[in-house]
Amino acid sequence: MAFVRWKKNAAGNQQAYLMHSYRGEDGKPHHKMLAYLGDQVSLTPERLAELRQKYPDLSVNWEKIKPTEKPMTDVSTLSDADLLRKARHLRHERGFSQQRIVWRLEDAGLPRSGPYKVGLSGREWGILEKALERGEPQDYYFNPEAEVAPALRKVFQSKP
Repeated sequence: MAFVRWKKNAAGNQQAYLMHSYRGEDGKPHHKMLAYLGDQVSLTPERLAELRQKYPDLSVNWEKIKPTEKPMTDVSTLSDADLLRKARHLRHERGFSQQRIVWRLEDAGLPRSGPYKVGLSGREWGILEKALERGEPQDYYFNPEAEVAPALRKVFQSKP
């Protein structure tokens, strides 16, 4: 049986692999990786034909292999505190760069920060993100749950 497995890499990003599951001579289940599919599953008919030629001895029903959606965290179930703590994970999960998330947050109504009410740079967002993740003090917002969480929720609930 073949299936698509999603695993997190060292950076926390989800990556897909085409796996084959079978029982060995000892009767125990085993898995063999057939192909690395990346962060977006793209199993075109050409790619499946290539894999079929590469592994002719495997008893795989190639017609039944279908791409699966990348698993995403449901942000509607998260409290504001959890949302802030997991902001970096959610950004990685959705494939946003630090600068892109700042742009999306500004579009979603993120207020300006600091005493001069200026927008955040991507680097500053990264600093803020790590402080929120670790529960450390930060110099950008007085009340992140009230100021940042609503914009984060809008961005992560919308389609990229």
